[in-house]
This record gives sequence, structure tokens and C-alpha cells, in this order.
Amino acid sequence: VVISFDDIIEKFDKCGYELLFNATKTCHPRVEGDYVMHREQLGNYKYLNAGCCMGLTSRAREFYNTCLKYLNIDNPFNSEQFLVRHAFDECKDKVFFDYQCNIFQSLGKSSIEYIGKGRCSIK
Repeated sequence: VVISFDDIIEKFDKCGYELLFNATKTCHPRVEGDYVMHREQLGNYKYLNAGCCMGLTSRAREFYNTCLKYLNIDNPFNSEQFLVRHAFDECKDKVFFDYQCNIFQSLGKSSIEYIGKGRCSIK
């Protein structure tokens, strides 16, 4: 989900990438498909999730054309996530995921705690 639309363009501009996906706590499917240097240092949300992205139209078009190259690989999971992670591995210089959850927040495997005054904490 998008956390807030407040200053979303400015937040995207600060990320340093041309296409930004949301991040998740779990690697799905649990097979190699992408390599991220120092992934363990990225925190809890250290895996790309193909569910949401924002970015430059030209980069998105280029990225999804890269995904097309992987349509014919063995995909025993029948998962678009599998294809996206392979394409991501080729494009990491301009494409990344929001591991700090500045724009996107994935709720899978997270716990939500009410902290008062209509506010919640997501862990």
C-alpha cells in the first residue's frame, strides 16, 4: 500500500532510482532470482515485491520489456514475481525497492499495533 500521497514525488525523486517497487519481509518464491549486495543490512523489508511500483514511464517500459525476456524460462511457481526478480537483477542500477518504506508499506508478515490517538505502529 502507499503510505501517504503527501510529498510522494519529492520522496521518489530522493530515492535515486528511476523505478521503485515496494518491499516485503519475505522472499517469494524462495529461490534465487536476484542478488542484492549487503541485503542483510537493509532491514526487515529487504526483498522486492512486484505488487506496486512508481517511476519514469520510459524506465517502466524498458523494465517490463526486460521481463518479457524471461517469459520462456522454467517458472515452476507460475509467478510474475519470479520473472520480475530476474529482470530486476539486470536493472538494479536504475531500479530498486523501497526497503525503508518511505513510499510503500507491505503488510505481509507484519504486525500492527495500536499506539493511541488513532495511530498504529507497523513492525
